[in-house]
Amino acid sequence: MSDRIEYERADLTEGDLVSPTWGKLKRHLDDRLKVLRVQLEQDLDEIKSAKIRGQIAEVKAILGLAAGRPVID
Repeated sequence: MSDRIEYERADLTEGDLVSPTWGKLKRHLDDRLKVLRVQLEQDLDEIKSAKIRGQIAEVKAILGLAAGRPVID
């Protein structure tokens, strides 16, 4: 039995990418990525480090929708 959940990919259209909402969201995600990377540079235990790495991967996956990159499995 597979634990994989199927979902419909939400590629962004050109109209989406020029919307003010996407601009705000992108700025927020870019800032969030910077904060997470700074946090990752700190002396963290394995679990906290793994959590932050997962958050970074998810933020990058959302930002990747604009470039049509595949979402992480």
